[in-house]
Amino acid sequence: MTTMEERLFKMEVRMAAAEYLVANIYAAMFAQTDDPVREVKAANDTLRHNLQRQTVPGADPAWSDHVSAEMQEAMERVLVMMEEMVGCLASGEAAPTTTVNVPAPHHPVNAARGL
Repeated sequence: MTTMEERLFKMEVRMAAAEYLVANIYAAMFAQTDDPVREVKAANDTLRHNLQRQTVPGADPAWSDHVSAEMQEAMERVLVMMEEMVGCLASGEAAPTTTVNVPAPHHPVNAARGL
């Protein structure tokens, strides 16, 4: 693994850890409500709706759409993780084991990036 591949790998792992932590904190917060599954779904639907309307000020429309789509995809991972965790907590189960989406060093995604 080259130095750049190692740095990218570590950055992706750190981001996955931050996503998991954020989802866990929000799941714990929603678990304290009267109807956690309904409330997290309503809050997440509002977030999804708001993200669909986001633009990047000063950027051309194509770039703004691209950035917005990437943001929606990234947020969707966290929102789904939150919903799964809340569902488990509401039913008295332990939080699910979440698969971390970090490309392997020689994954086709990295090949497409020229790594």
